Amino acid sequence: MEHGVKLVGETGKALGGIVDSVAEISELVSDIAASAQEQATGLGEVNTAINEMDKTTQQNAAMVEESTAACHTLTNDAEEMTALVRQFDIGTGGIPNSVTSINTQTIPAGGGASPVAAQQKRAATYFAATQGSNALDLEMDSEEDNDWQDF
Repeated sequence: MEHGVKLVGETGKALGGIVDSVAEISELVSDIAASAQEQATGLGEVNTAINEMDKTTQQNAAMVEESTAACHTLTNDAEEMTALVRQFDIGTGGIPNSVTSINTQTIPAGGGASPVAAQQKRAATYFAATQGSNALDLEMDSEEDNDWQDF
Protein backbone atom coordinates (compact mmCIF):
# COMPACT_ATOMS: atom_id res chain seq x y z
CA MET A 1 0.00 0.00 0.00
CA GLU A 2 2.82 2.35 0.71
CA HIS A 3 4.11 1.73 -2.73
CA GLY A 4 0.68 2.62 -4.23
CA VAL A 5 0.51 5.83 -2.21
CA LYS A 6 4.02 6.69 -3.37
CA LEU A 7 3.01 6.09 -7.01
CA VAL A 8 -0.14 8.21 -6.59
CA GLY A 9 2.02 11.03 -5.13
CA GLU A 10 4.48 10.84 -8.03
CA THR A 11 1.61 10.80 -10.49
CA GLY A 12 0.16 13.90 -8.80
CA LYS A 13 3.54 15.65 -9.07
CA ALA A 14 3.82 14.67 -12.74
CA LEU A 15 0.29 15.91 -13.44
CA GLY A 16 1.14 19.17 -11.61
CA GLY A 17 4.20 19.57 -13.86
CA ILE A 18 2.08 18.91 -16.93
CA VAL A 19 -0.48 21.50 -15.77
CA ASP A 20 2.31 24.04 -15.20
CA SER A 21 3.77 23.32 -18.66
CA VAL A 22 0.33 23.65 -20.29
CA ALA A 23 -0.20 26.97 -18.46
CA GLU A 24 3.22 28.18 -19.66
CA ILE A 25 2.45 27.10 -23.25
CA SER A 26 -0.95 28.79 -23.03
CA GLU A 27 0.73 32.04 -21.89
CA LEU A 28 3.22 31.81 -24.77
CA VAL A 29 0.40 31.21 -27.28
CA SER A 30 -1.44 34.26 -25.86
CA ASP A 31 1.74 36.36 -26.26
CA ILE A 32 2.11 35.14 -29.85
CA ALA A 33 -1.54 35.99 -30.56
CA ALA A 34 -1.11 39.50 -29.08
CA SER A 35 2.05 40.04 -31.16
CA ALA A 36 0.26 38.85 -34.29
CA GLN A 37 -2.59 41.29 -33.55
CA GLU A 38 -0.11 44.15 -33.12
CA GLN A 39 1.57 43.21 -36.39
CA ALA A 40 -1.79 43.10 -38.15
CA THR A 41 -2.62 46.56 -36.80
CA GLY A 42 0.79 47.87 -37.89
CA LEU A 43 0.40 46.37 -41.36
CA GLY A 44 -3.06 47.95 -41.62
CA GLU A 45 -1.58 51.36 -40.80
CA VAL A 46 1.23 50.85 -43.32
CA ASN A 47 -1.34 49.80 -45.93
CA THR A 48 -3.39 52.94 -45.22
CA ALA A 49 -0.29 55.13 -45.54
CA ILE A 50 0.69 53.47 -48.83
CA ASN A 51 -2.83 53.95 -50.20
CA GLU A 52 -2.73 57.64 -49.24
CA MET A 53 0.68 58.05 -50.90
CA ASP A 54 -0.65 56.31 -54.02
CA LYS A 55 -3.67 58.63 -54.08
CA THR A 56 -1.41 61.68 -53.68
CA THR A 57 0.92 60.40 -56.42
CA GLN A 58 -2.04 59.95 -58.78
CA GLN A 59 -3.28 63.45 -57.96
CA ASN A 60 0.20 64.86 -58.61
CA ALA A 61 0.40 63.01 -61.92
CA ALA A 62 -2.99 64.42 -62.91
CA MET A 63 -1.85 67.94 -62.00
CA VAL A 64 1.32 67.48 -64.04
CA GLU A 65 -0.77 66.38 -67.04
CA GLU A 66 -3.07 69.38 -66.58
CA SER A 67 -0.09 71.73 -66.23
CA THR A 68 1.55 70.29 -69.33
CA ALA A 69 -1.68 70.69 -71.30
CA ALA A 70 -2.03 74.26 -70.04
CA CYS A 71 1.59 75.00 -71.05
CA HIS A 72 0.96 73.64 -74.53
CA THR A 73 -2.24 75.68 -74.79
CA LEU A 74 -0.46 78.83 -73.61
CA THR A 75 2.38 78.20 -76.05
CA ASN A 76 -0.06 77.79 -78.93
CA ASP A 77 -2.00 80.89 -77.83
CA ALA A 78 1.24 82.88 -77.62
CA GLU A 79 2.24 81.71 -81.08
CA GLU A 80 -1.17 82.70 -82.47
CA MET A 81 -0.92 86.07 -80.74
CA THR A 82 2.58 86.55 -82.14
CA ALA A 83 1.28 85.81 -85.62
CA LEU A 84 -1.51 88.36 -85.13
CA VAL A 85 0.90 90.99 -83.80
CA ARG A 86 3.22 90.44 -86.77
CA GLN A 87 0.45 91.81 -88.96
CA PHE A 88 1.13 95.27 -87.52
CA ASP A 89 4.02 97.31 -88.88
CA ILE A 90 5.75 98.56 -85.74
CA GLY A 91 9.12 99.15 -87.36
CA THR A 92 12.33 97.68 -86.11
CA GLY A 93 13.74 100.78 -84.43
CA GLY A 94 17.16 100.14 -85.97
CA ILE A 95 17.20 96.49 -84.90
CA PRO A 96 17.95 93.97 -87.66
CA ASN A 97 15.06 91.72 -88.68
CA SER A 98 16.97 88.63 -87.60
CA VAL A 99 16.73 89.82 -83.98
CA THR A 100 13.02 90.62 -84.07
CA SER A 101 11.94 87.39 -85.75
CA ILE A 102 10.51 84.86 -83.35
CA ASN A 103 10.79 81.16 -83.87
CA THR A 104 7.25 79.80 -83.59
CA GLN A 105 8.12 76.18 -84.27
CA THR A 106 6.25 73.98 -81.83
CA ILE A 107 8.15 71.65 -79.58
CA PRO A 108 7.16 67.97 -79.80
CA ALA A 109 5.63 66.54 -76.65
CA GLY A 110 8.08 64.65 -74.50
CA GLY A 111 11.19 65.82 -76.34
CA GLY A 112 13.57 68.74 -76.41
CA ALA A 113 13.38 71.67 -74.02
CA SER A 114 10.30 72.20 -71.92
CA PRO A 115 7.54 74.29 -73.54
CA VAL A 116 7.74 76.78 -70.69
CA ALA A 117 11.49 77.31 -71.12
CA ALA A 118 11.12 77.62 -74.89
CA GLN A 119 8.32 80.17 -74.51
CA GLN A 120 10.35 82.15 -71.97
CA LYS A 121 13.26 82.24 -74.41
CA ARG A 122 11.01 83.42 -77.26
CA ALA A 123 9.40 86.06 -75.06
CA ALA A 124 12.78 87.32 -73.82
CA THR A 125 14.05 87.58 -77.40
CA TYR A 126 10.91 89.36 -78.52
CA PHE A 127 10.75 91.83 -75.64
CA ALA A 128 14.47 92.57 -75.86
CA ALA A 129 13.97 93.43 -79.52
CA THR A 130 10.95 95.67 -78.94
CA GLN A 131 12.12 97.72 -75.95
CA GLY A 132 11.71 101.46 -76.30
CA SER A 133 9.23 103.37 -78.35
CA ASN A 134 9.33 104.25 -82.03
CA ALA A 135 6.90 107.06 -81.26
CA LEU A 136 9.74 109.04 -79.64
CA ASP A 137 11.47 109.29 -83.02
CA LEU A 138 8.55 111.12 -84.65
CA GLU A 139 9.00 114.81 -85.41
CA MET A 140 6.18 117.35 -85.32
CA ASP A 141 5.27 118.61 -88.78
CA SER A 142 3.96 122.02 -87.82
CA GLU A 143 3.70 124.49 -84.97
CA GLU A 144 0.03 123.53 -84.50
CA ASP A 145 1.10 120.04 -83.46
CA ASN A 146 3.39 121.51 -80.79
CA ASP A 147 0.55 123.47 -79.19
CA TRP A 148 0.18 121.36 -76.07
CA GLN A 149 -0.96 122.89 -72.82
CA ASP A 150 -0.55 121.83 -69.22
CA PHE A 151 -3.74 121.48 -67.22
